[in-house]
Amino acid sequence: MRWGSTTVGTIMKQVETLPSIQPDVSLYEAFQRMLAENIQQLHVFEDEIWLGAVTREGILATGKIRSRFTH
Repeated sequence: MRWGSTTVGTIMKQVETLPSIQPDVSLYEAFQRMLAENIQQLHVFEDEIWLGAVTREGILATGKIRSRFTH
Protein backbone atom coordinates (compact mmCIF):
# COMPACT_ATOMS: atom_id res chain seq x y z
CA MET A 1 0.00 0.00 0.00
CA ARG A 2 1.37 3.40 -0.96
CA TRP A 3 0.82 6.33 1.39
CA GLY A 4 0.65 8.90 -1.38
CA SER A 5 -2.11 7.19 -3.31
CA THR A 6 -4.06 5.42 -0.57
CA THR A 7 -7.28 7.16 0.46
CA VAL A 8 -8.87 7.20 3.89
CA GLY A 9 -11.93 5.50 2.39
CA THR A 10 -9.77 2.52 1.46
CA ILE A 11 -8.81 1.73 5.05
CA MET A 12 -11.65 3.16 7.16
CA LYS A 13 -14.02 0.99 9.15
CA GLN A 14 -17.70 1.10 8.32
CA VAL A 15 -19.83 2.68 11.04
CA GLU A 16 -21.85 -0.52 11.40
CA THR A 17 -18.73 -2.43 12.46
CA LEU A 18 -17.72 -0.07 15.28
CA PRO A 19 -18.43 -1.18 18.84
CA SER A 20 -21.12 1.25 19.93
CA ILE A 21 -23.45 2.24 22.76
CA GLN A 22 -26.30 4.64 23.40
CA PRO A 23 -25.61 7.85 25.37
CA ASP A 24 -27.88 6.77 28.25
CA VAL A 25 -25.81 3.66 29.10
CA SER A 26 -24.17 3.88 32.54
CA LEU A 27 -20.40 4.28 32.83
CA TYR A 28 -20.31 1.04 34.80
CA GLU A 29 -22.10 -0.89 32.04
CA ALA A 30 -19.89 0.64 29.34
CA PHE A 31 -16.75 -0.22 31.30
CA GLN A 32 -17.93 -3.79 31.91
CA ARG A 33 -18.57 -4.22 28.19
CA MET A 34 -15.11 -2.91 27.33
CA LEU A 35 -13.58 -5.41 29.74
CA ALA A 36 -15.72 -8.30 28.47
CA GLU A 37 -14.96 -7.54 24.81
CA ASN A 38 -11.34 -6.49 25.47
CA ILE A 39 -11.78 -3.16 23.70
CA GLN A 40 -10.46 0.28 24.61
CA GLN A 41 -13.33 2.44 23.37
CA LEU A 42 -16.99 2.52 22.46
CA HIS A 43 -18.54 4.87 19.94
CA VAL A 44 -21.65 6.68 21.11
CA PHE A 45 -24.56 6.83 18.66
CA GLU A 46 -28.08 8.15 18.99
CA ASP A 47 -30.59 7.81 16.16
CA GLU A 48 -27.73 6.72 13.87
CA ILE A 49 -25.84 9.95 14.57
CA TRP A 50 -22.28 9.63 15.90
CA LEU A 51 -21.98 11.73 19.04
CA GLY A 52 -18.46 10.81 20.12
CA ALA A 53 -16.53 8.07 21.85
CA VAL A 54 -15.83 6.94 25.39
CA THR A 55 -12.61 5.19 26.41
CA ARG A 56 -11.57 3.00 29.32
CA GLU A 57 -9.07 5.67 30.31
CA GLY A 58 -11.74 8.36 30.17
CA ILE A 59 -14.10 6.38 32.37
CA LEU A 60 -11.39 5.66 34.93
CA ALA A 61 -10.37 9.31 34.92
CA THR A 62 -13.83 10.30 36.12
CA GLY A 63 -13.14 8.47 39.36
CA LYS A 64 -16.75 7.26 39.45
CA ILE A 65 -15.88 3.66 38.75
CA ARG A 66 -12.27 3.41 39.88
CA SER A 67 -13.08 2.55 43.49
CA ARG A 68 -15.18 -0.48 42.50
CA PHE A 69 -12.22 -2.08 40.76
CA THR A 70 -9.40 -1.07 43.09
CA HIS A 71 -10.85 -1.92 46.52
